[in-house]
Amino acid sequence: RNVLSEHENVTQIIDFGSGKGYLPENISLTCPGVKVLGIDREEVNTKGGLQRNLLMERLWRPLFRKSHPHLPADSLINLNHYFPVTLELSADHISPDFVKQIASHGHISPNNKTMLLGLHACGDLTSLLLQTFLACPDLQNIVSVGCCYHLITQRERSAYYMTEGEHKPTPLSNPDSIHAYPMSAYLKR
Repeated sequence: RNVLSEHENVTQIIDFGSGKGYLPENISLTCPGVKVLGIDREEVNTKGGLQRNLLMERLWRPLFRKSHPHLPADSLINLNHYFPVTLELSADHISPDFVKQIASHGHISPNNKTMLLGLHACGDLTSLLLQTFLACPDLQNIVSVGCCYHLITQRERSAYYMTEGEHKPTPLSNPDSIHAYPMSAYLKR
């Protein structure tokens, strides 16, 4: 059952930090008609996700046909609506026009009910996700599960800022950026 479209009227999802696309692929296969655009900065992830997605669609199609015998055979043509895109998200994407900007990559429409999704939105990606949702009126819903809190840029650095070892710097890792923790005015006081 497609809870997303039945209860929330969601027709498309933009997944921040989709990795190899396990979650967006699952959503697109189990929620017919919901388009999912998976964004990840690592091309190896999006290419691997696309290859696995094509394989899963071939395997899923006979199972779907068997469990939905009442549907005409031609209705299964567009069964899978997952589209991975390699893109480095940055503060430039925080805009009222975010959905229109992302729609320029194809696969989604700027005029549909859009959900922003971030499962395992690592470090500063969580703050970018939240800021983008607040800035763009075209985004209807948000699901955010942050992680790797030790990688969140902090306004006031301390000896306990990060775990030991090398971390890949991101365009957001500037303690003066609007993404630096804490983001809320209340917590900054």
